[in-house]
Amino acid sequence: MRLDELVAHAARRHGGQAAVADGRGTCSFTELQARVARAAAALHALGLRPGGRLATLSRNRVELLELVLAASRLGAAYVPLSFRLKPPEVGQLLADAGPALLLGEPDLLEAAAAALPPALPVVPLGDAPGGWEARLAAAGASPPPAPAADDDAALQMYTSGTTGRPKGALLSHGNLESFLAVWRKETRLTGPPERVHVGTPLFHVGGLVMSLTALSAGACVSLHAEFDPQRALATLADDAITHALFVPAMLRWMLLDPDARVRRYPALRLIVYGAAPIPPAQLAEALRVFGCGFLQGYGLTETTGALTVLRPEDHVVPRDGEPAARLASAGRVLSCCVIRVVDEQGRPVPAGQVGEVEARGSNVTRGYWAQPQADAESFHDGWFRTGDLGVLDADGYLTLVDRSKDLILVGGENVYPRRAEEALLTHAAVADVAVIGIPHAVWGEEVLALVALKPGAAAGDRELIAHCRATLSDTAGPTRVEFRDALPRNAAGKLDKRSLRAPYWAGRERRL
Repeated sequence: MRLDELVAHAARRHGGQAAVADGRGTCSFTELQARVARAAAALHALGLRPGGRLATLSRNRVELLELVLAASRLGAAYVPLSFRLKPPEVGQLLADAGPALLLGEPDLLEAAAAALPPALPVVPLGDAPGGWEARLAAAGASPPPAPAADDDAALQMYTSGTTGRPKGALLSHGNLESFLAVWRKETRLTGPPERVHVGTPLFHVGGLVMSLTALSAGACVSLHAEFDPQRALATLADDAITHALFVPAMLRWMLLDPDARVRRYPALRLIVYGAAPIPPAQLAEALRVFGCGFLQGYGLTETTGALTVLRPEDHVVPRDGEPAARLASAGRVLSCCVIRVVDEQGRPVPAGQVGEVEARGSNVTRGYWAQPQADAESFHDGWFRTGDLGVLDADGYLTLVDRSKDLILVGGENVYPRRAEEALLTHAAVADVAVIGIPHAVWGEEVLALVALKPGAAAGDRELIAHCRATLSDTAGPTRVEFRDALPRNAAGKLDKRSLRAPYWAGRERRL
């Protein structure tokens, strides 16, 4: 079943109920369906066809949900781009995806203009002349819905790969239908009057899939352009929010606000979190402050967002002196997939032994857009290699202990060190560099660059940070720089990042 059909089914049952609120207004399910039909007609008039791609560059707003459903109706794939990317990064992803057109907020389109492919049709969202609202008003009849097989791509979401080159993970209609059904059950979403606060951007799989889960259940999605801790606290307290999605850094920011302990959250039933680890002590504090159930999801873009879940009944704060092993785990596998932990030869390891987590199931991507080498590296014998190292216990709970890929998680966002290293090595004073993730009390991890300068050369930390930010998004570059005379390398000449990380993570319960 196509993605738009899943939401249309809920709309037939809950037509007059609120579907999406984004700070500019609220639309009902009936209104949402009408706008999706007009959007499909406008996109078709602009040249979007079955098998094509629709790219967006925008902060959270109702139009993004309309567009993903309209693209699905036309049999096209939706490609959301991060509004935090620098222009060269936007240009790189657009060149890779080859979309039929790009829709975005005017300020973001203007900032990225020089990097956009010259022949790419671009339409600004909003009321500007020739903009999206004008296109909707001029749209004719919506074309008949396109037939779509379960394996046809509905989403193309970019993620960093083992080489640092972004990869477009293809999530099919079948992936989404399977996962949304499971996620509705896990989150106990059933429909009105439930309201779901989505605190993460819709270019992330978590935020987009959580929104689609809510819509497919008939619940209302509460969107905000960008996360603000005070506004989020007010929304949870005052807007009858029943469910909310945050990354751990967002929870930490809210807990730092004194208002968090003063406010009351009478309607709040469940907070869903994931994308990064959270220390058990901070999780215990969040449980006390918000007084609702908590659910953790662990997964990847390639698995439609989750593989395992730590359910509310698992969120038991231990008594003083007792280990918090269960709270530090990522939970047990979802019903739509299976996981295993294997050694370097791909053989399953016994319970309690560290190995790489592999997965297969109806929620796992069929592969990447136009990257056969990446497919070959990520899949074998029907199993998907996550690149994460973990331990399964005898009860089936997965605990993640490290990443075999060197990704850094800053506030739930992936930072790939090699890209920052390559940027730093273009500086005339830099001889060698290693970029690693180190602990950060709020963001989970911070990006640290360890730099060896060329003999006689000079450069300061602020200069090198600014050098990176000229070409990389703020979260993709280092926020700290330390200088070393030389960096350790192994016999193969590769940087010994394990030894570089070790002093920063000594005594930590886990490093992910």
